[in-house]
Amino acid sequence: MWNFSKLSKKCEAGGAEEGSHGRARMSTHGTPPRQASADSPDNRIRRAWVPAGVLPRIIYGVGMTVLLLFFVSPASAMMLKPAIMELSADPGTSVSRVLTIGNDSSVAETYAFSIQKFIPQGEHGQQTFLPLTEVAGVPSWTFLPSPSVTVGAHTQKQIPFEIRVPKEARPGGYYEAIFVTRVSADARAGQIPVGTRTGALVLLTVKGQVVEEMFAKELVRLGADRTSRLPVAFSLTLENQGTVHVAPQGELVVRNWFGRVVERLPINPEHGFLLPGSSRQLSVVWQHRASQSSGSFFSEWSEEFANFAFGPYTVSLESVTPALSTPAPRVRVTIWPWRVMLSLVVLLFLIGSFLRLYRIWVIRRATVRF
Repeated sequence: MWNFSKLSKKCEAGGAEEGSHGRARMSTHGTPPRQASADSPDNRIRRAWVPAGVLPRIIYGVGMTVLLLFFVSPASAMMLKPAIMELSADPGTSVSRVLTIGNDSSVAETYAFSIQKFIPQGEHGQQTFLPLTEVAGVPSWTFLPSPSVTVGAHTQKQIPFEIRVPKEARPGGYYEAIFVTRVSADARAGQIPVGTRTGALVLLTVKGQVVEEMFAKELVRLGADRTSRLPVAFSLTLENQGTVHVAPQGELVVRNWFGRVVERLPINPEHGFLLPGSSRQLSVVWQHRASQSSGSFFSEWSEEFANFAFGPYTVSLESVTPALSTPAPRVRVTIWPWRVMLSLVVLLFLIGSFLRLYRIWVIRRATVRF
C-alpha cells in the first residue's frame, strides 16, 4: 500500500523546482511583444498562408475545419465519485472505501493521486486546502494501492483505499481531500500531473467523547421589513461549537397574527455540512411560486395575487438538530399587498355604485308605474 506521507519531502523539492521554473516563465513572458510592421517577415508569411479571393478563402476555411475535426485530439474528460465520503472509526481500527475513476476520452489516461487537508473558510461552505507538506493527521493515515493509476478509454476503474486510525488518535473530526490529476503522456516517467484536478472530500469522525453543539448567531430578513408580496428571503447563520462536523436540520416556522402556522421552511434541504469551529450562512426563501415580474403595475399585481400574503408574520427557528446552545432566534415581517387591496377597493366601489344606481332605477320605475 502507498502512503502519501512518504512523498512529503519530495513534494517540497518539487514545489521549489516548480517555483523556479514558474519564475523563469514569468520573466520570459512578462516582456511585451514587439509590434510587427506591415512588411515584416511574419506578416508576409501570414499573408502567404491565407489565399486571396472569395472562393479560395471558402476552401481554406473548410479545409481548416476538417483539419480541426479529424486531426486535433479531443480534450480528455475525467469523472470521480463519490464527491463526499462521510466515514467513522474507533481509535486503533481502520475503515475502507472505494473511489471510482472514469475516463471518457478516446485514449488511455494515467492519473496521479495527491492528498491535502482542508479547513473551512467563510460562511458559504468553502474550503481552504493546506499545503501538500501538511501530512500530519489523516493524510498519514490514508493508504492507496499506488501513487497513480492508468484507466482505459471509455472505462471506469475502482480504486480502494484504507484509513488506519492510530490508537492515540483523539476523538473528533478529521478532514482531507483525495485529488486525482491527469498525468502528461510525455512526462509519465516523472509522474508530472497536468491540467485540472478533481477531488473527493473525506469527512472522518474518530469515535469517542465527541461534542455536538450548535449556536444560532443570526436570523435576519433580507430586504425591508415591509413588502408588498412574496417571495421573502431570510438569512440564517449557524456556528458549530462542537468537535465533529454536523449537517444541521430544522425549520423556519411562519405564523400569522393569530398564531396559526402558515408555512414550514427547511433550513438545509441539501444537507450541507458544518465543520467544527466554523460558521455557515443558510438562505431560506418563502414563496408560493418563482417571481416572474417585469416591473410594471399589472405585472406586480399579478405577482401579488399569485404570491399573496397579508398582515404581520413571525418567523422562528424550530426543531433544530443538533440542539442549540442558545434560545432560537425569531424575526418579524409585514406584507401589505397594496395593489391587490387597491383593486379590491375599486371593485367594491364599483359594485356599490352599481347597486345604488340599480336601486334608484328600480325606485323610479316603480314610481312611474303608479
